[in-house]
Amino acid sequence: GIAATGSSALTTPEAQAAMATTALKQGISRVVSVRANTASLDTHYDEWTTNQGPIQERGWNAIARMIEDLETTEYKDTGSSWLDRTTIVAFSEFQRTPRINERNGRDHHLGNCALVAGGGIKPGIVVGASSDRGMGPELVNIQSGQPDESGASLSPEHVLSTVLQAGG
Repeated sequence: GIAATGSSALTTPEAQAAMATTALKQGISRVVSVRANTASLDTHYDEWTTNQGPIQERGWNAIARMIEDLETTEYKDTGSSWLDRTTIVAFSEFQRTPRINERNGRDHHLGNCALVAGGGIKPGIVVGASSDRGMGPELVNIQSGQPDESGASLSPEHVLSTVLQAGG
């Protein structure tokens, strides 16, 4: 991990993920929120080539450690894990355009993705796809999750419905 000192130490992605996991496992809270990055991802210029990767990797690594911690900790002597009893949703409010702009950067893009994991979520499933041209989201068969020209555009409501179904 990345070492941090002082009051800013508790705002790192690693510290936020650790505090969130502890709050869940200790019964302090049933819902937690983690900001998985502390640096700007607003990269309209060529800085995206050096900034995006390390910033995102750090955030995703913090989430991965959170998932591993929940998965390897037994839930109250039940034989199941904390991950079996926890649903994780990770997303951003927007993504970057797949194509480079005139400033050698990337602008805001309406397509997006989300990670949903944990209790009630079938692991290893990818839902949706992007097109080869324009790299926009494809229409999807809501039942199968596979691209389908007569399907629907996935929306935040579909992700929320999945989370609510997983929670019973």
